[in-house]
Amino acid sequence: MFAFCLYDKLNNYVFLVRDYAGIKPLYYSISDKGLFFASEVKAIKILNNSINENEDWRSFFALFGSIPEPYTTLKDVYEIPKGSFLKLNLKSGHYTIEQFSKIKFKEKI
Repeated sequence: MFAFCLYDKLNNYVFLVRDYAGIKPLYYSISDKGLFFASEVKAIKILNNSINENEDWRSFFALFGSIPEPYTTLKDVYEIPKGSFLKLNLKSGHYTIEQFSKIKFKEKI
């Protein structure tokens, strides 16, 4: 189980990485104020108090019994999917989310 941030100083990238099983949560928000990330949604709210509540979270919870990944209770705060990483170019501000691991199931053992 892991979730971590890696700063690539040579290429000017930041990576946020989450384990393939999704045991350790990792939330992020990217805005003109910068990149905020934490293992709890409420920590991001404390860091950036201009973030508002996601108006859809109650509907998600009523329909699914939980809030589906990547959504959260806060607007513009998302969860990095299981087995994925966020790659942020610090020069351009452009970011991508890519999957590095996917559990494969076999029909026959």
